[in-house]
Amino acid sequence: MAYEKQFCPNRECPDYGKENLGNIVCYDEYGKNNVRLLRCRTCRHRFSERHDTVFFGLHTDEKMVEKIFRSLAECNGIRATARIIGVDKMTVQRIFNRVGTHCEKVLNQLMKDRFSIRPGIIEVFRPAAYYITGRHESWVSVKTS
Repeated sequence: MAYEKQFCPNRECPDYGKENLGNIVCYDEYGKNNVRLLRCRTCRHRFSERHDTVFFGLHTDEKMVEKIFRSLAECNGIRATARIIGVDKMTVQRIFNRVGTHCEKVLNQLMKDRFSIRPGIIEVFRPAAYYITGRHESWVSVKTS
């Protein structure tokens, strides 16, 4: 992972949210997947390279999570995905819930921050968000044109 794209997640750090400063360094590695533990040189705050991602706290390999999500995106059910991938159905259910929650947070943040979203982009995500979360009330009032 490129450290220049990382920024300090500590809101009290003077370099919070600023990329390409060279203040993020690899401090250590942990876990069976050798996830890097990063440190901000400015405030000395340590954080995982997976901080604020769908993979944070998961012990499942990233490639396995991707396979599971791709299978679910192809409209395979929880049990079918578990059988195809060769994992327990509860693993698939847990990853499904985690990815859905993360997707909902990201889309809500995009709408909250009022990023310049191309017209129609919400319409693309609406079916996926409804399928994943089972809720659509937060998508209905968004004007897309």
